[in-house]
Amino acid sequence: MADDDADRLLDVDHNDLFRALQTNLHKVWQQAQENCWVVCIPRPSISNNIRLTKDIVRRHVLRPSPVYKGQYLTLGSKPHKFEIKGNQLVSLDGDAPIRIIHEEAFYNENFEPFKVYCIDNAIGNVTYTKANEGSDLLQLKRLPSGRAYVEWLDANVDAEKMLQCRRLVRAFNMEYLTAKGYVHYVREKVSSLWTDVLMKVQGSRRGRGSTHTSTDVTQFWEEAAECFVLVESHRKLHGVYVREWETHAAVLRSAFHRYQTDPAPLDVSRAFEPLDLTQAVAALATLPGRHCRLDKDAALQEVLDLISAAAELHNVTTGAKLVLASDDLIPLLSKCVLLSRKDSLFAELAYMKEMRLSDTNDTSQAHFNLVTLEAALTNAVQSFGLQLPAISGVGDTPVAAEHTRGGGTGGGGGGDGSGVHSALSGGRGRRGDGGVSGSNAGMSQQQDLVSGAPVQGGDGGDGRRGSGGNNEQKQIQRQRGGDGSVHGNGDGGDTQASTGKTTAKTNTTAAPAEVVVLPELQSRVRTTDGQAPRVGGLLSRLSQFNF
Repeated sequence: MADDDADRLLDVDHNDLFRALQTNLHKVWQQAQENCWVVCIPRPSISNNIRLTKDIVRRHVLRPSPVYKGQYLTLGSKPHKFEIKGNQLVSLDGDAPIRIIHEEAFYNENFEPFKVYCIDNAIGNVTYTKANEGSDLLQLKRLPSGRAYVEWLDANVDAEKMLQCRRLVRAFNMEYLTAKGYVHYVREKVSSLWTDVLMKVQGSRRGRGSTHTSTDVTQFWEEAAECFVLVESHRKLHGVYVREWETHAAVLRSAFHRYQTDPAPLDVSRAFEPLDLTQAVAALATLPGRHCRLDKDAALQEVLDLISAAAELHNVTTGAKLVLASDDLIPLLSKCVLLSRKDSLFAELAYMKEMRLSDTNDTSQAHFNLVTLEAALTNAVQSFGLQLPAISGVGDTPVAAEHTRGGGTGGGGGGDGSGVHSALSGGRGRRGDGGVSGSNAGMSQQQDLVSGAPVQGGDGGDGRRGSGGNNEQKQIQRQRGGDGSVHGNGDGGDTQASTGKTTAKTNTTAAPAEVVVLPELQSRVRTTDGQAPRVGGLLSRLSQFNF
C-alpha cells in the first residue's frame, strides 16, 4: 500500500500511532527514551485504521522484564510478554508472532540509543475503523497564545523536564549580563536557550540525517519551545529592547507632543479622517504587554484588521465606497501610533523582527505587517520634521555611529575594527567620519566593555568600514600594530575596506595606548611587546549592565 512506503513507515505525518505517542502521549514517549525501552509502531496501513486509545498506544512500548533476561513487558495494567528473536516479536502468551519490518535508532537527551521497530501488526486486540482523523490523540492545532503553549507543555511533558527548562530560563533572567549596544549577543543567547529547551521537551533525535524533515509536529514543538522561552523571560527581554531603543523612544515622544499640539502635518486622506480608530488604538496599546513574538504578531494583525473594519463600517453607515490601499493604511496606522502614546513601539518592532526563533507561521503576511508598522513609525516621526537615529538592520550589530567613529591624522577616519566593539561584531558597516587633528587624533569615543578604558582609533584609511572577512584576525593584526588602527602609531599598514584596499602612510609617531580586549580574545591576542593584555576594572563598569 502507498501508506507503507519505506520512507514513511516511521513518519509522524503518516503514522497515526507514532504521532499520538510523540504529541499528546509525549510523557510515555519521554519515559521510553529516558529508559532506552523498545518502541513498536505498526506500519501506517495498520496504525491509521485502528481506533486509538491511550491503552493501545502504551501497549506498544516494551520495557525489559525485571525478572527474566531477554523478556519484555508492554506498559499497562495487564502487560503482554514478548521475546525478540531475529526479526520477530515472539509472544509468550500464545499469540501469533509479529514480524519486524523496519528498525531505526533514536537517541535521547544524553545521546543514548534506543530502538524503534516498525512492526507488521498491532499488539493485542484493536478495533479497526476507516480513519483516525477525529481522534483526540491526533489533534495538534496551533494554540492561540504563548501562555497556552506553556500550559500545554506543562500538561504533556514530564514535570522534571519542565523544571529543568525553567531553571535554564531562570539562570538567564538572573545571571546573564546585558549592555546597551550588545543586543545581538542577547539574541544569540536566547536562540541557544531555545535550542536547549526544545531538546529537553521534545527529547529524541533520529539516527538517520535524512529523516530530519520539517513536519507540523516538529513545527509545533519548535513554536511551543519558543513561546516557553519568550514568555518566561519576557521582563528581561522587554527591558533589554526598551533600553536599546531609548533614543528612538525620545524622538517618538516628541512626535506625540507635536501631534497633540497640531495634528495637521500627518498626511491622512480627507476621505479617511472620519474613521473611528478607537479600537485599533486600544489594540496597539496592548503590544508592549504581550509576552512573546507569537502574541505580538497576533496583536499587530488585530490592529490592521480593526483599521480595515473601521473603513468597512464607515462605508456601511455613510454609503461611501472607500477602498483601503496600503498608501492609505500607513498614515492611518501612524495616527494610531500617535494616539496610543506608546513610546516603546520601535523596541517592539525590533523584538518582533529578531525574536523569530522558529520558522513556524513565519508567513509573508507577518512580514508585510512588520514592514507596514516600520513605515508607519517612520512616517509618524518624519511628518513633524523629526529625524531618527541610524537604525541597524535585522541581524546587524546595533552599535550607534558614535561608538564606531575612527580618527586619522590627515586622513579619512573610521574603519571596521577601530575599536573592540566593531572588530568583534562583523556587522555591516557605514562610512566613517572624517579624520581629526591635534592631540585627539585617532581617539575613538568608544570604551572597552571590560575595563572602561578608551580604545584608540587608526591613523589612516579612507573612512569606510569593512564588511565581511575575518574580523578577529583584523583586530589581532591591528593590536600588533599592523595598520596602527588601534595603537595610533602605524607606519603604513594596509586597511581592508569593502570596496578594495587603501594604503595610508603617516610619519606621525604616538605613544602606544594600553590595549584591553574582551576575555574571548585574550588567549589569542598579544600586545606589541609580546605580553598578554591586561583586563581589569570590571566593577567600575557594572553600572551599565542590567542584571
